[in-house]
Amino acid sequence: AIIMLDKNELQELFVRLKLGTVSVDNAIEEIEKNFYEEGESSGTFPRGCVFEDVVFCGGKNTAFIKSAVETRLEKRIPFICLGLENSVMADLAAAFDGMEIVYDAGMAIKIYDKAPKIDFKAVIITSSPVLCRVCREAETVLKLLGFKCEAVSGVNLARLAVLKNIIKDADAVIVASESATLPDAAGVFFHGPIIFLPLSGGSALNCFYGNLSSAWGVSSVNADNGFSAAMALYRFAFSHKL
Repeated sequence: AIIMLDKNELQELFVRLKLGTVSVDNAIEEIEKNFYEEGESSGTFPRGCVFEDVVFCGGKNTAFIKSAVETRLEKRIPFICLGLENSVMADLAAAFDGMEIVYDAGMAIKIYDKAPKIDFKAVIITSSPVLCRVCREAETVLKLLGFKCEAVSGVNLARLAVLKNIIKDADAVIVASESATLPDAAGVFFHGPIIFLPLSGGSALNCFYGNLSSAWGVSSVNADNGFSAAMALYRFAFSHKL
């Protein structure tokens, strides 16, 4: 078992303990709640998924991440790591052979069986001038799962004709944007499922709540969570078409 609390969180807990704002029993309980047994899976994924575990690395120290990777490699658990900094990815590449490191997606991957190709085309569009790490994360996960996937940047409301042309042959669309207006516009032209992926460069909370009132039935995931957007489409594909 390892502790999920990072160094800063532990220091804060110890300060509270020293100041007497938290009791010893409560401090122990808080630490125990953040123990993670390495034999546990983080959840059950849909059938056909090529990975069995996901390590969410944002805010975690390098020692935790290396320990998590090492344990999964020893047990031959296919997994992906998300939210990795460049320096950590370089450390993982040097420490472990045979892992795929996707630097522009902030991911490390170890799977043992490739997914069969899926007759389902996903299109990721973003208003950003370049494909950010969030988009690359969603694209990488979808391709890992066997989807046909196209990612296009620089799509905005001034290019509605381009938008319509890009998504016309898609089975599903992910719209990554700082504004809820782009996924709403996509809903005018596209009748299949649309996942709104808010980007934190804008007011992600306002984007999320603005899209809840969309007349076009657009679904939303958490800000900057490309993995969640990809998995939402994966579940839809298996439930409705495959």
